[in-house]
Amino acid sequence: MEAVVSQCFESILSPAAGSRAQAEAQLDSLGSDPGFPLFLTRVLLDKTSARSYRQLSVTTLKRYIGRHWDSSSPDDTFVGPETPEDVKRTIHAQLLPALAEEDRSLRLLIANLIAIIAAHDWPTNWPELWPFLLSSLKSYSSATGEVPAVSYGSVFALSEFIDQIPTSLLLEMAADLLPTLHGIVADNACPLPLRARTLRIFGTVCQALSAHLDTDRSVIKNIATTYFPNWVALLQGLFQTLSPDCIAGHSDKDGLLLEALHVLGNLSESFPKLVDASLPTFLLYVGNLLLNLKTRFREEILESEEASVSSNDGDNVSFSYLLQSLMEFFQVAFTRSTFRKLLRPELPNLVPVLLEYMQISDSKISLWLEDLEAFLSEDDPDTFAFSCRITAERLLFSMLSGTTGAFQRAACQAVVTSAQEIAGQQLSLTNWKLFEASMLIIGRSCEEIAETLPELDLASYVTAVVLPCLQIKELPFLSGRALWLSSELAAHLPIGLAEKIYEYSIERLDPEFPVPLRVAALRAIHNFVDIMDPSRTSAHAEFLLRNLPLLIHSMFDGGAVSIEAHTSDMHILILDTLQSIVNSNVQCAVRLGTELVQPLLDLWVKTRSDVMIGPLYVALIGALVPESLPVNELVTRASCMILSESSPDTEVLLSSAFELLGTCIRHVPQTSVDDLLQVALPVTVAVMNKHLGDSYIQQHSAYVLRYALHRSPRSLASVLLAPDMSVLSVAVSHVVGLLTAVEPGLGNGGGPGAGGASAGSAGNLDYVAPDAGAGDDTCSLALPALCVQLIRRRQECGLADGDLNRLLDALLLRLERRPSRGLRQQLVLAFARLILSDAGATTGFLSAWQSSATGANGLVVLLDGWSATDFDSDLHTVLSARALATLMSMKISPLYQIPVSYSSIFDAPESKGKRATRSAKAKAAKETAVVIPAQFWALKSLVTTAHLALQEHTLITGNLARQKDILLGGQAAGRGADSDDEHSSDSDGSDEEGGGSGMPSFEASTGSPFSDPKALSFLAEYGLSEDFFDSDPIGGGTDASIDQDFDVFESDFGPGALPGLLPAMFDIFIGLSKQDICQSTRESLTGSEVAAMTKFFQAANEQHVAAPVSDK
Repeated sequence: MEAVVSQCFESILSPAAGSRAQAEAQLDSLGSDPGFPLFLTRVLLDKTSARSYRQLSVTTLKRYIGRHWDSSSPDDTFVGPETPEDVKRTIHAQLLPALAEEDRSLRLLIANLIAIIAAHDWPTNWPELWPFLLSSLKSYSSATGEVPAVSYGSVFALSEFIDQIPTSLLLEMAADLLPTLHGIVADNACPLPLRARTLRIFGTVCQALSAHLDTDRSVIKNIATTYFPNWVALLQGLFQTLSPDCIAGHSDKDGLLLEALHVLGNLSESFPKLVDASLPTFLLYVGNLLLNLKTRFREEILESEEASVSSNDGDNVSFSYLLQSLMEFFQVAFTRSTFRKLLRPELPNLVPVLLEYMQISDSKISLWLEDLEAFLSEDDPDTFAFSCRITAERLLFSMLSGTTGAFQRAACQAVVTSAQEIAGQQLSLTNWKLFEASMLIIGRSCEEIAETLPELDLASYVTAVVLPCLQIKELPFLSGRALWLSSELAAHLPIGLAEKIYEYSIERLDPEFPVPLRVAALRAIHNFVDIMDPSRTSAHAEFLLRNLPLLIHSMFDGGAVSIEAHTSDMHILILDTLQSIVNSNVQCAVRLGTELVQPLLDLWVKTRSDVMIGPLYVALIGALVPESLPVNELVTRASCMILSESSPDTEVLLSSAFELLGTCIRHVPQTSVDDLLQVALPVTVAVMNKHLGDSYIQQHSAYVLRYALHRSPRSLASVLLAPDMSVLSVAVSHVVGLLTAVEPGLGNGGGPGAGGASAGSAGNLDYVAPDAGAGDDTCSLALPALCVQLIRRRQECGLADGDLNRLLDALLLRLERRPSRGLRQQLVLAFARLILSDAGATTGFLSAWQSSATGANGLVVLLDGWSATDFDSDLHTVLSARALATLMSMKISPLYQIPVSYSSIFDAPESKGKRATRSAKAKAAKETAVVIPAQFWALKSLVTTAHLALQEHTLITGNLARQKDILLGGQAAGRGADSDDEHSSDSDGSDEEGGGSGMPSFEASTGSPFSDPKALSFLAEYGLSEDFFDSDPIGGGTDASIDQDFDVFESDFGPGALPGLLPAMFDIFIGLSKQDICQSTRESLTGSEVAAMTKFFQAANEQHVAAPVSDK
């Protein structure tokens, strides 16, 4: 083994490519040998071995531990076999004395290795660890003036795994541990790195105890009151002795001071009562440090190429990090009222210092000038993270925005006063960074300042500071900040000053100016365009619309970074600015037309699958499509080209192209719609054929078909119906195939469609079914609604009876296969719409349909799907209930003899875990032949829906006055005649849901049941009254906003929606009033439902309403 390990170590140390990976793999193969970890331990402890070998033995042991040490380890690195217990004990015994290793780097490696093993074995399998560490810590004595190496190693090992010790054990260890740690930190003769590491251990213990105050309050409180006062006094002494040295530039003291600061912050936050008495003293020390470290800041950070770093026993401590920690202490502390009271008088002294620490360093400016993204992203890890600048800025902003009352006003006043004092200085190349810092904080907190100090004249400040800064060409970063500030204060500036800065910003877009200045100019233009009157910006609109796309080209196409793989804040900023200009200057954009759109299309294609930038182009281009036929034609051609050439790996681009194409179809003039569809539809169908198994693409292509169906059904038919396919529509084939998602020829129902073309035999169309098990992922939620459209307009599209049956068959078959919640909802709604628009044909198919798999009747399958559906909106619930009421009125025989398991139409949906129980109940119900009238369940649903929805005021939409007239005057309910064309799928006169065959209406009754005062009084109990109709709706909307779930053309409810529901409730009730409701049915109702049913019975009997009554 020795030879093999030596050879592997040599290979790892070799610079030859690939040798390290092979050697590590060979070492891993030795892990099954129980002697392997023992051999590595001997190498580590052998002081005659090469230092590199000893270091590699530690690395290899760590890898071995992860793979073999503990089979119960929660991570997934364990591969086995597990290390034998005797081997573990041997290694335990050998490693502890090794903490006395004289070589510092090896000692730290050994301590880290012990901490890793302790996480697995201590305390149960390594009980001797803690006594050894505690003894080693106590072995240190300042009397000798030397620190034993084992004390160093023990402190480091304990610091590495102290955070993994359970709190219960820490509570037991506290009496020994805390005094021992205190003794080391308090000893000024002890080396600074050791004291700092020991103080870190105490800080970790404090955090662990504070996290369990709720569970072990009395024990922890006792420990805190016993030991922590000594630590607070010790911290005071550390700040007193270390602060002068730190201010003087003795960086070796930074590490210990940093740890003291962290512990102080933790104590003041978790155990405030122990610190409150000393808080003024600590505030004095920390404030004094911030006030007096300005010289070190300028020398070591602001004017230095590299950050100052000191060593702290293996940790590198930068002066920048110390400064940040001082400011973060204030960040945490000032959230407490006690601290704010102490701090408020010192704000005039503290704020100017924080502004100094906000100055940007020369190295950061250089970095930003070279890297656009770093300049734009304020949280970029290479620029802002862990910087004094951002920490100081966040602290100031927290003081201004995170506080209230007198403290906030004092903070705002201190910031404004400091900024004004800086503005009063003569701007020069030596003090400009202070100007930039003051503008940054004023801009970031301008709203808070304006609200807290309403008397402040921000316009005067802009005039005094911004305009002079804009004139210094040698400082583009300062000019950029000035432009940014003016854009943030745009709402507070007079028109004349705003116009002046707006024009200046446009001039600074020239490529000859540095990037920061151009970015700031864009931001200023973006903000000013949004708030200024369009008449003020129109003079420059054409220039900006022509040149901003060119700016994108110049910044990205000419650069080294490809735009295809580049998501740029700058890119997004330009597009947002363009959108603002187009919105405020539509006529100018329309006049430019294709001159503006063509470069945008070119850039859009280059963004390809960028999920952030692509949609911005689509929105910008789409806004111009309705305004110009040439733009419409150009966008149509570009969209079709993308659809023809793109592959599935550019789904975002494909969906954007479909979206633009749909926009073109929607807005093209009627005289040109046929020509456009002749271009767009063949490409759409080709994409559907190419990506049959991709639900994402099918969903978006379905949109385009529905837009086409809406604008010109006959044009759609002429494109889709190929001569060699007879009457089979390509759209029908796609809908059937995607809905069923099974192998060709399977699942054909036994109804009128049986024996016809299956999903896999649509003429000569080779439909490729998705992989088995693809299930709902291949079914687009848009397809059921498209199916409804095709069926409604079958005559216009030339669909034969076979196509109708195939579509209905596919809908039922998919519903029977237990689809996902969203798809099931869409399938049920599709049938509801079909029933209300063409009840005769739909119910005829449902009655005749027989499942080849279960033998269930089509009505049973539909009602079973209904029973498991919970709708997203009350309007959809009412639509379904109205459709069910229509079925009741048609006296369909099978509907009156449905087993109870299929009758609970609107029970709450069952969870997956209850499906087996449900099946058992269904079987038992069939065996006992318990029969409940289906009308009862419809009535139960309608009562519950009306009761809840009316109370929530969510069903009243559209014209309230018209609703009131209909309700009180007995007019027929239905959609208004002037429905918006874009949201009405049957603008050519097809039957609507409210007026379809079989739908009960007021005209069907001998008199309106709602014209009588008694009935109105009864309805008022359910939230409906005259006052209600005279008030504005809560959560209401227009026809255009009612139905938006993949059904952009259908608005199920117009102004007559609610009156269409109430007659259905009464008509169903009248039918039920002649029947006996069995006891089991009554038992299934809740008390409130029984009360509601009783009231409906009583009200209807009193009114003697005549309505169709079932033979049953």
